[in-house]
Formats: sequence, C-alpha cells, structure tokens
Amino acid sequence: ADEAAVIGSNNWAVDGARSASGHALVANDMHLAHGVPNIWYRAAMTLPDPADPLRPLRVGGITLPGLPVAVVGSNGHVAWG
Repeated sequence: ADEAAVIGSNNWAVDGARSASGHALVANDMHLAHGVPNIWYRAAMTLPDPADPLRPLRVGGITLPGLPVAVVGSNGHVAWG
C-alpha cells in the first residue's frame, strides 16, 4: 500500500473500573513521522479559575509552535487526543 494513502490516527480509552490504578486511561497515536525540527512541543499551562481562585486550572500536553492550546493533553479530569 502507498504509505501516503495510509494517513490517519487512532485512539482508545479504558474505564477506571478496568485499570489497575482505578483511573481512566486514554491513548492516542497520530501516525506522524518523526522529523527535525520537531513540530510538537510539551507544554504545561496554569490558569486562574474564576469559579475557585484557590484551585487553578492546570493543562498539560503537546502543542504546536505559536498555538496557545494543548492539541493533545489533559486537565486532570478530561483527556483528549
């Protein structure tokens, strides 16, 4: 098969009741080749939460240069890929 025609991604999730830790799991494979320079960068963001000033919002994941959003990541409650 032509490798250029095999473009896509896949992901899966497991309920916490089925994991050893009791926490839900999510996995994502974007099917992208490694390259130099790397287009993905790890990022962690901490933002004030207007609803609860004592507990800031935390988001961790990967981003693209110049994009202030986690393309793949988690906020400790929800994960996306």
